[in-house]
This record gives sequence, C-alpha cells and structure tokens, in this order.
Amino acid sequence: MVMSGAASGSSIMYDFRVDATSGVLSGDTASGNFTFDSGTIPSGGGTAGATNLLTALSFRWDGITYNASTANTGWLTFNSKGHLTFFSFGDDCIALACTVNSPSTDWLASPGAVGFVYSDSGPLGFGKVSYSLVTSVPEPSTTSLFALALVLGVLSLRFSRARRRASARAFARLALPSGN
Repeated sequence: MVMSGAASGSSIMYDFRVDATSGVLSGDTASGNFTFDSGTIPSGGGTAGATNLLTALSFRWDGITYNASTANTGWLTFNSKGHLTFFSFGDDCIALACTVNSPSTDWLASPGAVGFVYSDSGPLGFGKVSYSLVTSVPEPSTTSLFALALVLGVLSLRFSRARRRASARAFARLALPSGN
C-alpha cells in the first residue's frame, strides 16, 4: 500500500545509529532520531511510500547536520500491528526510492541488506543501521487536554474538601448546646 499526504495522530520517535564499515569514513559512527505521525501507518500494515513522512529528524554525519527539511523519507514499512519494520530515508529521496550519487555528500539509511550508504566526495562507503523505538509522543492537543483534566480534577478535589469542612463546621455549630 502506498500512502502520501498529511496525517494527524500521535508522534512516534525512534533513535537510530549508523556505523560506517567501509569507505573513506570507515569506523565513523553517528546517532540521531526521527519522528513520524502515527496517522502515516497504513491500516493493517504495509508501506507508506512518500517524501516528507518524517515530522522531525536530527542527524549529523561527516560534519553536516540534517533535519526533516534537509533529509527525508523514501518509505516507511509497518507490520500488521503498526510497528515500524523497515524504512529508507536520506538526503536524496523520492517516493519509494533513495539514492546516493558519487562524488557527493549524499547518504541513505535503510536497515537490513542495504544498510547505510554514503559518499564523501569519493567512492561509495557502506555500513550498518540499527534503530529502536523511543516513545510514542502524544500530540500537543492530547497533552493539553490531559493537563486541563488534571487541573480540573485538582480544583474539584479542593472544592469538595472545602465543602466538607464547611459542612462539618456548620454541623458542629448545630450540635453545640445553646447558652440559654
């Protein structure tokens, strides 16, 4: 299944790491994270093939810092439970494809057989990609609603306690014998 377009749900963040195992930067490692919207996940699993699926990206490779506007997706693949199982993103991607040209400073990250591919103004270098789920981050409106509910709950509790104290004082005044 191929998807594109804006989605709205909660943000899902992954950490990832690349380890260059060949090429001029062999031995270099870099870590980063990426975030996408849960609304991107196809119902029942499958592949969302489009650019700009990442809502956030933080990655620094070979002295260059990348974000979601300077590098993005070719695709994200999910299992039937909606868990990310495969992806491809880099600094030269179109829907369903990322490329690395040589010589250039291009790179792509894709776990599995492809792994990490880069060019450092010379021949292609290769490496490994690992990734792990950090968290599902509720969208801001969900967080705001939770905060509002918490504030209302605390205020309700305080009001309830104050009302019980006032009732107890009134009852105590009624229960005291009069001075006649």
